[in-house]
Amino acid sequence: MHGHLDHIADAPAIAQLNQDKMYAPGDLNQSAALLGILPPELLPRLNKSAMIEHTAGVKVTAVRAEQSSVLV
Repeated sequence: MHGHLDHIADAPAIAQLNQDKMYAPGDLNQSAALLGILPPELLPRLNKSAMIEHTAGVKVTAVRAEQSSVLV
């Protein structure tokens, strides 16, 4: 995910509603925390090529993309 509206859309609202984490690159999540979009504990970093195992055994892998991830 990156900070362009067609990618982030309602992800923060869904994370807030479910009190669940929104995984995204560090610069996006840092901006989301500083702007008060979500609390820092719901904004872990997920860097390029990282893989996490979320609830119910769902695995998420970040893929390399050559674009910004800042909020625009």
